[in-house]
Amino acid sequence: MKNIGRRRLNLLNKSELKKLSKMSKETKSIYDSWADEYDKDLMTIMDYKTPTKMANLMKVSLLPNDKIIDIGCGTGLMGEAINHLNIENIKYAGIDLSAKSLKVAHKKKIYYKLTQGDITTTLPYRTNSFTVAVCCGVFEYFKDIAPILKEIKRVASDLIIFNFPTTKPPYLNSHSRKEVLASMKKIGVGRVEDETRFLAWKSGYRNTVKDIYSTGMIVDIEGK
Repeated sequence: MKNIGRRRLNLLNKSELKKLSKMSKETKSIYDSWADEYDKDLMTIMDYKTPTKMANLMKVSLLPNDKIIDIGCGTGLMGEAINHLNIENIKYAGIDLSAKSLKVAHKKKIYYKLTQGDITTTLPYRTNSFTVAVCCGVFEYFKDIAPILKEIKRVASDLIIFNFPTTKPPYLNSHSRKEVLASMKKIGVGRVEDETRFLAWKSGYRNTVKDIYSTGMIVDIEGK
């Protein structure tokens, strides 16, 4: 990893990282300031594997004409990875807190609609607006993911596809599989259709390299 200590993650001090973990008002300004360098930092410096690993997991579950909502889409890395699967007539929408990140995503010409919004509140979509909801690289910002899953369940009719870190990132949150299944049960989400564990990225906070592992899941919303 290329001297990540001098790059963006070391510019985020302890206070800023704690703000990210709470999804505070400052989260938007942090990601707005990072947007132009975000893809490069994650993909080439942090060796960020989540979009590719998650796309590989979901490729047998997505269908032609699926309508996907990318929750916390950021600069569109997940949308790019899904787009590379070349599944016929899939349509993508995305929502994110950072307006500047959405501008980067817009330039990729993948999403038919991008919305600036807070995913901790009611999502600005009608019930069952989408067949599939994708939420990747998001749950590390929340200690309790049940409220987020509950609202995602409302707007998607068929599948929820998400990942959660099982290794604790610096000052962010990790989740055990048991915790995630308990959250699913709490809100009445159906069964796990498929899952995989993978090396997601490398943390370089304060020059200490740490492998962050994650688990990806595909959940059948109404499955029993």
